[in-house]
Amino acid sequence: MSGDSTVVVGKRGNTFDVEIGMFPTLDLNKFGLPAVLSAPTWITVGPEEYWNGGHGALKCTTGSSSNFGVFSTGLQAKVPLKFIPAGFGNWYARAGAQYHHLLNDNLLYAQTFTRALPGPVGSPSSSARRNIDVLFGALGFDF
Repeated sequence: MSGDSTVVVGKRGNTFDVEIGMFPTLDLNKFGLPAVLSAPTWITVGPEEYWNGGHGALKCTTGSSSNFGVFSTGLQAKVPLKFIPAGFGNWYARAGAQYHHLLNDNLLYAQTFTRALPGPVGSPSSSARRNIDVLFGALGFDF
């Protein structure tokens, strides 16, 4: 609540955002497959100034203001790596895809600065991306 917005064009100080979501999970071990599927899904909400509280060139003047920031959903699989001895922890491999849809025009405008896109001051670039897909993979462990 006391820090700056993480959005380049957002309010400086005394603001916040909240992610509201769910993490539906299906344990395939019940069906004889050594994997767990999950579908992390959320939406980010916050006060309008969180997304567009900047000043001067950091103020989007043509985009619509909203309390909604990003909607995201995806699918991931986690598989245990049983060949690694338990004394080294419980190792696993994880892979998936996550889709992000930028609901707020001010996030498009922020890409002018974070991605060095050309465009008029105060307006999102035509090269800004509203839909972003992320593929990922990881190795991890826990005890």
